[in-house]
Parts: sequence; structure tokens; C-alpha cells
Amino acid sequence: MLLTEQLQKIIERLPDEPKIKFNELEKIIEKADLVGKSWSGSWLGYQSRVYYVNFSMPPAGAIFSSHYGFEQMFSSGTRGDWRQYNFDDVINYIYQISGDVDINKYKIQFDEYEELFDESRNDILSLIYANKAKLPSDDLFLQKIIEKIEKFKIYTERDFVDVHRPRGKLLSTDMDAISEGIRTPPHIAMIAKMACLRESYSRCIDLKKESIKLFSHISNLHEKETKASRVGTNIFLGHGRSHLWRELKDFIKDKLHLPYDEFNRVPIAGTTNIARLAQMLDHASFAFLIMTAEDELQDGNMQARMNVIHEVGLFQGRLGFEKAIILLEEGCQEFSNINGLGQIRFPKGNISAIFENIREVLEREELI
Repeated sequence: MLLTEQLQKIIERLPDEPKIKFNELEKIIEKADLVGKSWSGSWLGYQSRVYYVNFSMPPAGAIFSSHYGFEQMFSSGTRGDWRQYNFDDVINYIYQISGDVDINKYKIQFDEYEELFDESRNDILSLIYANKAKLPSDDLFLQKIIEKIEKFKIYTERDFVDVHRPRGKLLSTDMDAISEGIRTPPHIAMIAKMACLRESYSRCIDLKKESIKLFSHISNLHEKETKASRVGTNIFLGHGRSHLWRELKDFIKDKLHLPYDEFNRVPIAGTTNIARLAQMLDHASFAFLIMTAEDELQDGNMQARMNVIHEVGLFQGRLGFEKAIILLEEGCQEFSNINGLGQIRFPKGNISAIFENIREVLEREELI
């Protein structure tokens, strides 16, 4: 099975939407934020559990001093009706004003997505490491995606708390608070807990996004390799019955020293026309399609042989318009869908007049 096919299977098992929406968790976080507006602002000991009375918004002038705590000071101390609460009482209050949400279903969902994330991430990295020799070592975009997947992790409640935790030394004369050390405020602990319950799903989504990028990029690399493997080295010469093509062949072969190919160059006995055309397409790096006036139309105009017209479509489709050039003889009718596309016109019976143009085109394509 191809690497891209294996990646596709992993991508398909990662979720697009959670089985259970997180609306209730978001409501709990919203209520915890609301309670946080009444918080003392301190992480020191008991002070971390100090909130304004009834968890209401402190009025103007109400200040809690983490430096002095509840010590009575004439000025610059704590002012207002601040209360110390039990940790669990704050947690229960937040649950209560959130509608007493049962979070057990979210815990079950967290465990399911955590297992899915770990399994999928490990499978992706195992595939990449096992196929490392087949992937370009200097591809910075690919390396960036792989490094991102390697660094993915499911953050814990502690990780979320650490984001909010103050840095540096906390100064205070409140010895009771200092003796307890740093403590996580209850409302922040609640926010961290709820955020963590969403974390495994969020990481699955992030992993899926990066896996899709990885899949697309490796698919593009494979497509590029496939195209490169299909492009040969020959200059293909498409022509009708006119012998002008031989002059061009001599110029390509003897003057420019480039390998050439044309339909009848090798015996085709036992080989179908389709097989021979496929062979020439695979071996060609460039094509010149010589359209000489040979077949008369009902209106008296002259067009190229149908085999040349067919080859124009085949080689322009494979090599592109810049690498499949039409050499149009004066007096030969061009068909509408090639009007103005990759063509060089030459005087009737005088193809050598455009040899310098042909040289310039091949130099442009860095074939000489």
C-alpha cells in the first residue's frame, strides 16, 4: 500500500466534529471567569481562596492587599468585604451557577480521543520514519510538518494552570499566606479542568489538519516524480509525407547533437500504433510537430496529415505547449484550437529558414 493511501486511512479515522458538543463546558468556563472577577488576585496560600462577599464584583475602592492580607492597616491595606472560602465551596458554587453539569460524559469522550490521538500520531510518525529514505531530506516544508506533528501533545490541567501562574518571587508580610506557599485559585483550577476536557479532541483536530497537509505534499511529490519519470531525452519529430522533416532531423542530430525520434525510426512489425506512440511519448523531452500542406479540404484549403494533427494533441497534452512546438508551413491551414499556441511558421518548402528559431527554443528549455 502506498504511503499516501496509508495516511489517508489515518486521516479518515480522525474526527471532524466531537461526539458531544462542548457547550456545557464553555458555560462552566464562562461562570468560572465571572467568579474570577471577585477574586483577590493572589496565589499565596489562603489568599488564593479569597473572594469578595457572595462572589460579587468588588465595588469602587475595594482592594485586597496580598502584601498585608487581612492585617488591619491604617492605609494601603485591604479595604472592602473580602471573605476566605473553602476550595471545594468555590468549585461547587461554580457548578451550581452553571446548572450542575454532569461532566462524566466529557471525561469518557476525553479518554476516547486521547487514545485515538496517541494511536494516530504514532502511526503517522512510524510511516514517515519507515519511508524516510524515499522522502527528500532537504524539503523544509515537509520537515516543518513532521516536526510539528512530533511536538504535538495533549496538555494537562497543570499545563493550563502554569500559563496563569505568576512568575518571579511573591513578596508579602502575611506569614500565614507565605507559610502555605503558592496555591492555585479554585476558579482557575476549574477553568483548567474544563479546558483540559476539550484538549484531546482539539489535538485530534490539529493532527488531522497537519496530516492533510502531509498527505497533500507527499502526493504532490509523488506526482512530480511520476511526471519526471515519464519524461525522456529524445526530440520527437512529428511529420506527414513531406521530406522536410529529414532536414530538421539532420539539424537536430548533426548540428545540435541531440537524440531524436520519429514514428518510423524503429520497425513497428508486431507493435500496434498505440504502443509505438506510448513509447515515443515516454521517451520524449521535447517535440516538434511539422504541419505541411498535404491534404486538400473540400473548400480547397490544404491541411496537415491527420496523423500529425493527432500527434499535436498527444504531445502537447503530455509535455505542455512550451515543449511541443508546431512548425507550420506557409499555405497549411491551422486548426482553431492551436491558433496562437506554441508555433513557428516557415516559408513553403524551406524549413531551414527557422533553424535558428529552433535553436533558440531548445536553448530556452536548456536542452542545449
